[in-house]
Formats: sequence, C-alpha cells, structure tokens
Amino acid sequence: MKYEVRVAERGTYVLLRPSETTNWQDIVEHLSKAAQIAAAQDLRSFLIDVRSIKSGFSTLEHYQIAHYEGRKLGFAAGSRIAVLVSPGDRSRDFVKTVVQNAGYSCELFEEESAAEDWLED
Repeated sequence: MKYEVRVAERGTYVLLRPSETTNWQDIVEHLSKAAQIAAAQDLRSFLIDVRSIKSGFSTLEHYQIAHYEGRKLGFAAGSRIAVLVSPGDRSRDFVKTVVQNAGYSCELFEEESAAEDWLED
C-alpha cells in the first residue's frame, strides 16, 4: 500500500495521499499516523487527496471511520479536513456530510490551491 503522510511544505496542515485503493486496516494505520504527526506539530488541519483512487468503502464504513475511528486515533473535534477530489467526482459527497456530522469541519475541493487556502483561512 502506497501512502504519503507528512506535514505539507507550507507547514500548516498534514497531507495524506493514498496512491491506490486501500482497505480498512491500511486507512486506520495511515489516519493514525496523520493524527500523530498533527499532534506532534500542533496542527488541526488535514488535506486528504483521493484524486487517484476510487472510493473503496461503504456508507457504513465511512460513518464508522468518521464517528469512531477518528476520535480513537486522536483527531480533535473541530479539525479542518479538506478532501481533494477529481473534477466531477460526486462519489464522496456523503463523506463530507458524515465527517461534518462527526464534529469536524470538512469541505470537498477539485483544486489543490483552493483546498490549501481554505485550510489556512
């Protein structure tokens, strides 16, 4: 499984970029790493770039990740999460709703610069 998880060059958010479709164990592992990096750097913003992969999780799994795994892994309530999607990709619209309902601020973006601006606003 190939993932990039690191503090972005701007130093203001954690970047999580999978390069292939993932399974439950891998996503939990990499979300945990992102949360640990954020805590160490005192960051509360995340950019998750899913442009190169298809959504591999069911509605229920997205719900479980947002409502249960996020808190267990250390994502703070109110964290800002920008999800970078391919132009016209509507398959992740529900993810935004679920993440927001879990107490995080979440928006979908098709342009990386717009996502970065929102995270830093």
